[in-house]
Amino acid sequence: MIIKKFTRDDTNVIKGVAILSIILHNLLHWISPSPGENEFDFYIDRVNNFIDGIINCPLESINLIISYFGHYGVQLFVFVSGMGLAYSMCKKPRTWGNFMIDRIKKLYPLLLIGILFFILAKVLIYNVLLSSYDKREIGLKLLFLHTLFPDSGLSVNGPWWFFALIIQLYVLFPLMFELIRKYNLKALILLCLFSYTCIYLSQYVVNINKNVYLLQNAPGHIPEFALGIWFALNKDRKVNNIFGFLAVIVFVLGNFYKMFFPFTFLSFTFMMVWLFNSALKNENRKGVVKRLFIYYGSISMVVFAIHGCFRTPFVELANNLGTFDGKLLSAFLFVVLITLLSLPAEKIYYYLVSLFDKIHLFISKRFDKLDVDKKERLTRFFSRAVRFMIVLFFACYFFDLFYVPKHIRESQMIYERFSDIDNSVDECFTNVKVDVDGNKYLAVDSDNTYVSLMPNIKIYNSGNIESKISFDIRIDKNISEENLPLVVFQCSDVDFWKGETLNFVESDIPGWQRVEISTSLIFNRSIKNKILKVYIWNKDNIPFDYDNIDVILHY
Repeated sequence: MIIKKFTRDDTNVIKGVAILSIILHNLLHWISPSPGENEFDFYIDRVNNFIDGIINCPLESINLIISYFGHYGVQLFVFVSGMGLAYSMCKKPRTWGNFMIDRIKKLYPLLLIGILFFILAKVLIYNVLLSSYDKREIGLKLLFLHTLFPDSGLSVNGPWWFFALIIQLYVLFPLMFELIRKYNLKALILLCLFSYTCIYLSQYVVNINKNVYLLQNAPGHIPEFALGIWFALNKDRKVNNIFGFLAVIVFVLGNFYKMFFPFTFLSFTFMMVWLFNSALKNENRKGVVKRLFIYYGSISMVVFAIHGCFRTPFVELANNLGTFDGKLLSAFLFVVLITLLSLPAEKIYYYLVSLFDKIHLFISKRFDKLDVDKKERLTRFFSRAVRFMIVLFFACYFFDLFYVPKHIRESQMIYERFSDIDNSVDECFTNVKVDVDGNKYLAVDSDNTYVSLMPNIKIYNSGNIESKISFDIRIDKNISEENLPLVVFQCSDVDFWKGETLNFVESDIPGWQRVEISTSLIFNRSIKNKILKVYIWNKDNIPFDYDNIDVILHY
């Protein structure tokens, strides 16, 4: 493969493929049958579900492929961003400050457009205005820090996690550009090693908070971004085609083995760029399909900003129809609606960009008129103000994370109960057994897939829910946390399903182990007067016993 310089049309083709993959993935992974996807963490069940779905429901193959693989379109965006910025920096070198101002002037209006359409969707689809939770989460997104907070990365509008990722990569870009420009392949390798060290530590060693994912932040996607920069700086360089075949092998292995999983993002990116480079090398004609991709590539960021706000009605339509044709129709109507909405959204976006340009020009002119002493004082003031806001922000974060006053917590309580099976009278516990000492416990055999943790409850107020659940478990054979059953939260009325992996903690009972989870339940629709179910999913059909169930649910 000879690295060619991608033209604007070439990059728009890549972005067009990426955005269509992303918006269809973000729709279809909510529609049954959904295998799940290894996007921020890895579970072998997801690829097994994907393969079983292809075998058992061959008509659903297209849906399953896009649902499982479509999120990799993000990697193409990251690659194209790194490559495009490198092209731009070669033509017009800038300081870090000027570079960041240029980026924020284009990115911030995009996020504002997304928020505007999110409010519109809330009013038109759900007949509600923003809740206090929505306002808090949108505030975090306006600061581009939401992926640093537990469960905030995917809150309000899941696809928006990308905004925090890309701004972090922008912050790192000038340094990465200089390193790769100066040290070339050595710098690319070192950046990849740094990233993979961080990923492996977070995925396999430390993993302090399972609800804050490194793969939603810059350290998790440096390799794809750096590869884009390297491509831009190595035009006409020959790359052995063996690397393309190796990328395919690594990508396949990464979908079956957790140790290879972190390499799937870079291997997929290289694999696709390798194919694009070969396909576009001698392609000058603009057929219908290519023009379609070019068009969607040209509006890709606007489409990305607004599409997540409007998918729920189409998810409901597809699940209600339940047929392959119905799902295809729902997906088609969804793309048509988003395409139509992108027309006014694009006009508003360019208006906001021009407005930001005027504001920047006005401030620059005022700043240039100041004498040197005033400029220095003003620069110091803003520098200190920024540092103070960052310290205050993280102080508030840690306060919110570790301390909730008791009177507030009690006023927000939804459900709190400790169930010792010896004394429990809950009718949901039907699988009670008695050991030789007369102690009661709950037994699950290999045929039990779903067993209750608490009675189904009706939620009387709207809002998102915090949960903490723990119980004792006894399993005949030694297993890891990966093989433990999942705790599942489900509310069918609002199309909500969330599965959480249990963690081992210390237990005082010989022969038993204590497991627990803490997580947030974030609802895209009002859950008021809806039924919430909490149960154990015995995904691997492993017999086990459980007892002493402690459940806390609060707002």
